[in-house]
Amino acid sequence: MKEYLKKGADIPKERIAYVDETGIDSYLYREYGYAPRGEAVREKILRRKFQRTNIVAAKLGTHRCSIMA
Repeated sequence: MKEYLKKGADIPKERIAYVDETGIDSYLYREYGYAPRGEAVREKILRRKFQRTNIVAAKLGTHRCSIMA
């Protein structure tokens, strides 16, 4: 680890990029289903029934940018 940090010490700070990615899922639920009276419906939702939003942000020196897809 020390050798790795020594190699990085020679890189100017304005040339180092910090990148982070995150994602948010919004799962959809079944509006209707069958189960005995008084019990919850416990079934998997078939096929893709959720939406995902991805966010990528980066900082390079004093510049910042973000992309949402």
